[in-house]
Amino acid sequence: MERDGRALHGAEGDYRLVVDAGNSSTKLGIYAGRRQVLTTRCTEGLADRVERLLAEYPVARAIISSVAQREEELRALLGASIPVHVLSHRSTLPFRVGYSTPETLGRDRLAAMAGAAFEFEACPLLVVDLGTAITYDFLDAAGVYHGGAISPGIGLRLASLHEHTARLPLVERGEDSPLVGGSTADCLRSGAVWGVVAEVEFYHRKLAEQHGELKLILCGGDADFLHRRLFYCNFVRPNLVLDGLNRLTECNA
Repeated sequence: MERDGRALHGAEGDYRLVVDAGNSSTKLGIYAGRRQVLTTRCTEGLADRVERLLAEYPVARAIISSVAQREEELRALLGASIPVHVLSHRSTLPFRVGYSTPETLGRDRLAAMAGAAFEFEACPLLVVDLGTAITYDFLDAAGVYHGGAISPGIGLRLASLHEHTARLPLVERGEDSPLVGGSTADCLRSGAVWGVVAEVEFYHRKLAEQHGELKLILCGGDADFLHRRLFYCNFVRPNLVLDGLNRLTECNA
């Protein structure tokens, strides 16, 4: 995916490779300063994809957000000639971590909150990452990250209902999700999609009651789909994790 526009920071030739490696797929981004040049996702052939990117762009540094078992693989792919930072709760971040078990905190959650905190300074934030799992992450007005919640994503809800019942079919999310389902398939879609909508709106409303007005930022694979169904949503940032990782290269050289 291409994004037009000049870099906001750093020389145009300041190329950075950002890597968000999960359990089932890896998302890669190339940035020139703060300008996103491309993003790509792969479920296999990671070594070939990285090799092609490094051959095409003069990458000067890289940052990795990864599940633990993939760190060494990614370091080996990038080679010793490129400075590589592996994101953790010990990295320099634009907020304080108030999580009671920071060593267990998903690094993609740190990266997404960093992306939001860099863009929206000095205000409370709720970042909702709508992927396989849905994560809710809250940053207060004092710049303290408190954590949030984790729940099943839309696809996981649909798959779970199929796998753990005798007769419910496996259905795809689809683009049309009627509130009142007129068939079993539509009932499943309604429960999964509108259940997530209700969950997001409830979580945002309760936090706003406790902490005052706060910005709601959606990211992840279902962000574009869900925001059209929400009563209230400030911003959609599908690549917030990669954008956050890119900004973190500037303070974790």
